[in-house]
Amino acid sequence: MWYLGVLGILTVMMMFPANINAKTLIDTDFGNAAHEVNIINEQKNLQITGKLPDGWSDNSEWAKVQVDYQPVEEDGLKFLRINVKKRTEGWCQIAFQPLPDTVDGNYYKLSLKIRNPSRVSAAFCVRSLNAIQEFMFIEHGNFSGSWQKYSFTYPTKANKQPIGFFIIVYGECAFDVAGIQLIERSESELLADAKANYKESGSKNLLRISRFPLGLQSGWSLDRDSSDTDDVVINSDTNMIGPSGAPALKIKASEDMKIYTAPFAVNKVFEPHTASIYVKGDWNGKLIVLCDRGQLASKDFLPKTNEWQRINITFSPRLTARAYGLRIEGKGNSGLTLCRLRQEVMRLHTVASLPVRLR
Repeated sequence: MWYLGVLGILTVMMMFPANINAKTLIDTDFGNAAHEVNIINEQKNLQITGKLPDGWSDNSEWAKVQVDYQPVEEDGLKFLRINVKKRTEGWCQIAFQPLPDTVDGNYYKLSLKIRNPSRVSAAFCVRSLNAIQEFMFIEHGNFSGSWQKYSFTYPTKANKQPIGFFIIVYGECAFDVAGIQLIERSESELLADAKANYKESGSKNLLRISRFPLGLQSGWSLDRDSSDTDDVVINSDTNMIGPSGAPALKIKASEDMKIYTAPFAVNKVFEPHTASIYVKGDWNGKLIVLCDRGQLASKDFLPKTNEWQRINITFSPRLTARAYGLRIEGKGNSGLTLCRLRQEVMRLHTVASLPVRLR
């Protein structure tokens, strides 16, 4: 998917810095595990031994696994090693439960310090404790083989059933956990943080590549349904200079097609942004703002002119978004040109023969 290149890791201080107005739900130093665990059922091929931190419990009794929770100290760092020795059925999971009820419209911030040398798939989640298992969030990954700090933010919703936090390890491996913090924050607190931490960059261009002297640039792509046909022709047109002063990207499409920009980040999440494209020619299409796995905003455009026409679309960034992108879709005989994407509040420019700009 277009957004995967931007999914990033936000580093955090640990064990983790205090948030003055935050409601701390979990703040565990796993190097201090001292609670003995000893669950053995030979008929089920179940063996759970070792030590867990206060407030945590093994939740693998339903599975057929052999796990040892080992407190370890290495180069001055204390942590817990989840040593999954054997997995016949199910998986290993430990739980912190129950958590307080959530407030609709607030946000969870999850901070981790973990290491996964074997790169076996693991997950961290908040879910209901009943059999239906309604998830508030779940973060899957193979994670780094060396020590890494991660931070993720998720919107909350009011829970209907009691909820808990779970660590899940899906295979046989040694998975190391040094610290976990889960806090609940209001939207106003997150916005205040975003404003306080925002640093103005020298360039307001939100797209890394903004000119197209050789056609579509690295990171931009044509959708799969159109890439293997002759219905869409895309090339740079040196005889058609867009408002940016660069050659237009000329697109001819007899059938509906989609072009995706390279993904980009929006750091000024507390202000609305505007994407705009310059268009001329004969084109029937849409300009769409993408956010993570969905659409954030869209606007139809139907230029039939030999003069450059600017199409604007304004959107409000999402506090928890990891990646944004733009999609230009439609069909026509003249095409589009994409110039530059800049943040003013953000402006994106495109042309049919389209140059595109994001400001």
